[in-house]
Amino acid sequence: MQSLNTVAAATLVLVAASVTVQAQETCWSILKSKFGSEIAAAIDMADPCKDMPGGFDVTKTFKINSLDICTALNGVKIKADTTVACRTGNNAFIQASIEGGAEGEVEVDIGACKITNSQINIKGDIGQVASNTSTLQTAIRDFGQKKLDEICRPTM
Repeated sequence: MQSLNTVAAATLVLVAASVTVQAQETCWSILKSKFGSEIAAAIDMADPCKDMPGGFDVTKTFKINSLDICTALNGVKIKADTTVACRTGNNAFIQASIEGGAEGEVEVDIGACKITNSQINIKGDIGQVASNTSTLQTAIRDFGQKKLDEICRPTM
């Protein structure tokens, strides 16, 4: 995990150092980068259904379709497109599953190691279940900030 944090931090620093203010954003695929396989492996360990409302708290499948890092005026922008399927737990009264995904953009101030803006669009049945989008937006942003904190301030 320490090496992944180091790789992610180095990637963010290198991109931030090479960013120049441009009228048109430029993006690079993180998954196709030198560290793509390590980053994909870390993402595979995520559990996006863990706190899903309605009892759909088991992750059936989770896939990152794209993960790009782009230029932004005050840091970098990270864009992601995901698909996910969640199901009820084995002890649930009714066994069911839902599918969906998310498209999102998160702007990060590298120097402050802080998310400054985020826009998340929840797709599919998961969007229907998670009807309180503002709460979900906040939860996703908080999750992202927590992961960013782990990269910027790794524990020994």
